[in-house]
Amino acid sequence: MEIRFPDIIDTGHPERYIFTLGVERYRFLFSLYDPVVDSSYFYYEIPVNRDSDAFSSFKRFFFDNPFLTSSFRKIYILNGYPEFTFVPELLYKEDEAKSFVEYNFVDSTGKILSQKLHYPEMVVIHKLPEEIYRFLNRSFVDARFIHRISSLITYYQFKMKEVIASQLIVNLRDKRLDVLCFSRGNFIFCNCFEINRLQDAVYYVLFIWKQLKLDQIKDYIYVAGDKYEKVKLMKEIVSYIHHVIPVNFPATAYFQEVDIQNIPLEFTCLTLCDV
Repeated sequence: MEIRFPDIIDTGHPERYIFTLGVERYRFLFSLYDPVVDSSYFYYEIPVNRDSDAFSSFKRFFFDNPFLTSSFRKIYILNGYPEFTFVPELLYKEDEAKSFVEYNFVDSTGKILSQKLHYPEMVVIHKLPEEIYRFLNRSFVDARFIHRISSLITYYQFKMKEVIASQLIVNLRDKRLDVLCFSRGNFIFCNCFEINRLQDAVYYVLFIWKQLKLDQIKDYIYVAGDKYEKVKLMKEIVSYIHHVIPVNFPATAYFQEVDIQNIPLEFTCLTLCDV
């Protein structure tokens, strides 16, 4: 299926655009925008054919749209697979990356990738299925493979650095829950969970709050994600935590023509920070 880009996208000058491809087990999605042109943000979720899986559908879509092979200004591959872990930069050795994965996950097969974060100073180790990595690596020139959680950590580390209280960041979307914690400007915790119902999210949030010994009166929880689900989650946890605040990103110049609430948080954060 060949896609029709809106008029604001100048397909004759791909070198102007930042291209981001989200890779998940059940779907592929991408964004495209010119960082110096207002209202230029384009977001698209690639349809999955009934007779194939997400990766097969993406390959068919990729070959039907030659524009995706262009040399863009920047190319990010956002790995949305759940297998990732953190290692302090001082302890990280490249030849030990596989050992960290084997220690944390039962299945260590696949392409193991590492990404250094400048602040906080740590390395994100993550993995992709080998077949998917090989295809993307040869199809996109000079692409940066990063884990989707990296943009959230980088953005909120900067945003919360001046806040004295501890903050729990919750992102709820598409049966997935991300939970991050920062305290006095320092990164404390991050994990992702697959959930089937809202009560699962309530359980994880309150359990983590308790385990981290956060203060129900003084500390804050920020809730982002699907605009309907986050309202439901906030109503459930406000009885236990005093400061429950919705995350509403301002409609910056890039997003003037799109509903920013429909765009995954990791995509939004990536436009606001340098990972």
